[in-house]
Amino acid sequence: MRTFLTMLRLDLYEGVRATARWWAIALAFALLVLLTFVPLARLYGAGAYLPASWADYVAFLFMGSRRIADGPFRLPVAWLGLVMVALFLVLWYPYRDLMGAGQRLLVQGGSRWAWWVSKVAWVTLSVAVFWLLTAAAALAVCIATGGDVSFEIGQAPGIAANLEPSVLSPVPGDGAAFVAGTLLALVALALLQLTVSLAVSPLCGYGVSVSLFVCAVFIDAPWLVPVYLMGARCEPAVVDGLDPAAGMAVSLAVCVASVLVGGRIFSTMNILPKER
Repeated sequence: MRTFLTMLRLDLYEGVRATARWWAIALAFALLVLLTFVPLARLYGAGAYLPASWADYVAFLFMGSRRIADGPFRLPVAWLGLVMVALFLVLWYPYRDLMGAGQRLLVQGGSRWAWWVSKVAWVTLSVAVFWLLTAAAALAVCIATGGDVSFEIGQAPGIAANLEPSVLSPVPGDGAAFVAGTLLALVALALLQLTVSLAVSPLCGYGVSVSLFVCAVFIDAPWLVPVYLMGARCEPAVVDGLDPAAGMAVSLAVCVASVLVGGRIFSTMNILPKER
């Protein structure tokens, strides 16, 4: 336990230094995307309008792309940019630590599982900070524009993302599961990337992440984690959307599998050739 706490303390200090600028970039990018939503942030109804909620703003950030069958294809550039930044900011630090201070600790007799769990904790916390920054940006813009601070998701994000009206849910719904599911899905993908990065290479790990995102754009499969990062594919924004609760179960399974498989691989691998 003492070894783990020592490694985690080092990771928190060095890791924040290594990723702080990427958090700033992510925050600036999220604000830019949110500001494009502001002119369309009110859902017009029969004789009245309803202000967009905080969950509407979050859903717009993670709107993604419509199902291929729901209309003309549009590449979700803003969505791809946001999620790729999220995973890039946790890509290099674990590998660089293994090449430096982490490797020295392990050679001197440090526990491999302690090092691995420390990196799992660091990646999870880093992704959580990214998510909290984007959620806070959504909250700030929501309040500044007179929005409703609630988990209710209506048609406004879908309208702003040019979804066909026929695929949008006719009434607002509780988006708490979708909002929470975006965080869990990001953590799952980051831990999968961490496992591949250390088993093969960081570039390969990031390549797997990008490939999954691209697949999710074209494939609407309930076992594919990135689809649960898309408001345009999930309830309550769209009719017959994927269940965010099921997405959370899939993401949790990927998290557990990544931690166990990655830990097993790292506990038996030869770390010295990694310096090549």
